[in-house]
This record gives sequence, structure tokens and C-alpha cells, in this order.
Amino acid sequence: MTLFQQGKREEAVSRLRELGIPPEHIRALARIYSNPATRLSPRQLRDFNLYATPEQKDRMQRARQHSPHYGNPQALEFPELPGARP
Repeated sequence: MTLFQQGKREEAVSRLRELGIPPEHIRALARIYSNPATRLSPRQLRDFNLYATPEQKDRMQRARQHSPHYGNPQALEFPELPGARP
């Protein structure tokens, strides 16, 4: 159980700052752990897959690989779809 889940928000934020985590990432972590429903919805993920640039997809793949929520992450496949934005 994380410090956020234990209700120790100030301690969690303090520790993340000590680790040098950027403030925007700390806010995102606090939001996600406080309310898991704030993660990407299925529709948002589908839209990302349709319209994200190759660089954005690569960044998402790296983020998933380093996330503690994916015990053994599988590679994401992003097929080329007709009509997708360049």
C-alpha cells in the first residue's frame, strides 16, 4: 500500500520531491492514487492509439515499462490504421 493510499499525502509528496520527481508528475500520481478512475478511459486510450505520433507512442511504451502497475508489461502494438492523422 502506498503512502497516498494510506492517507499520508504530505509525506508522499515530500519523498517524491526528495527523489527529484517533477511537480507535474507528483500531481498526476496523487490524482491517480487518490482516485484510480482518473486514469485513461478505454475511449481515451483508443483515441491515443489512433492519433498519437510515433514519438508519443514510444514515450507511452517506456512509461508502461517503468510503471509499478505492470508486473510484466507486454509490448504495445500500434497498427497503422487508414485515415489516422500523420
